[in-house]
Amino acid sequence: MERRKASPEQLNMLLHFLEEDKELAIGKFTGLEGRIRQTNAWIKITEKLNANSGFGSGAIKTPDKWQQTWRDWKSNVKKKAFKIRKNRFTPGCNTNTQLTEAEEKILRLICTNTSVFGLAGVPETSALPSNPSIVPSQTSDPSEVLCNGDPSTSAMKWPTETQHYTQADIDMNLGEGIPPEPDVSMGPSDILSAPVATKPIWKRGRPVRLVHDRLLSLEEERIRIEKQKLLEKKRCNNIRLKMERDRLEIERQRNLLLEK
Repeated sequence: MERRKASPEQLNMLLHFLEEDKELAIGKFTGLEGRIRQTNAWIKITEKLNANSGFGSGAIKTPDKWQQTWRDWKSNVKKKAFKIRKNRFTPGCNTNTQLTEAEEKILRLICTNTSVFGLAGVPETSALPSNPSIVPSQTSDPSEVLCNGDPSTSAMKWPTETQHYTQADIDMNLGEGIPPEPDVSMGPSDILSAPVATKPIWKRGRPVRLVHDRLLSLEEERIRIEKQKLLEKKRCNNIRLKMERDRLEIERQRNLLLEK
C-alpha cells in the first residue's frame, strides 16, 4: 500500500542522492542511454528511500512518484526564491522570509536552469526597478544571484551615471537583429551557391527519435519483467521455506508419537 507523506529523513536522503548526481537532479538527459540511466538511477533511489520508511513513518512510492516529489520540491523552492527577490525590490515590504538550508542546497543544484530566476510566465526583469536609467551590470548573471547563500540580497551593480542613447544608436541596435536583404547584383554562380531548401526543423531526426522511444519502452518493459521475476522468485522461496518448516514439524510430531 502506498503512503504519500514523505518523512524529513527521506527528503534529506533524496537531496543527498541528487547532490551526488547533479545531472539527475536537473533531469536533462539526452539520447537513449541517458534516459535509460535516468530510469535505472530512480529505481535505485526508490529502493533506498522505501527501505527507510520505518514503522509507519515515511512514504512508500514508485519511482515516478518520487520523481514527482522532487519536481514539486524544486518548483516550490523556485517560487519561494523569486518571491524573496521580488519583495527585496518592493518598497514597504519588510518580510523576513528566508530559505532553509535544504532549500539553499536545492537552489544551488538547479541554478543553471534558466527558469529558476522566477515564476512561470513572469519575465525575468519583473523584479527590477522600472526606471530605464538603472540597468544591471553585464557581468552579473541572474542565475549567479540566485546561487548565493542569501537570495534576499542582490549582487547587481548599478551605474552611477545616467546613460543616454541617441537615435542613431537605437537604429543601429535595431538593425543588428534584421537580416540584410539579398544583393540585386548577384551573379549566376552566387545564386547556385544559395542554401537549398531542406525539411522543416520539427521534421528532422523524427525517425531516429521514434526508434529511440521504442528502444526505451522496450528497455523499461524488460526492467519491469525482471522486477516481476524477482518478486515471483521471492514468493516461491517463501513457499518452499514454509513447506520445509511444515515437514520438519510433522517429522517432530511423528518422532514424539514413536517414542510413546
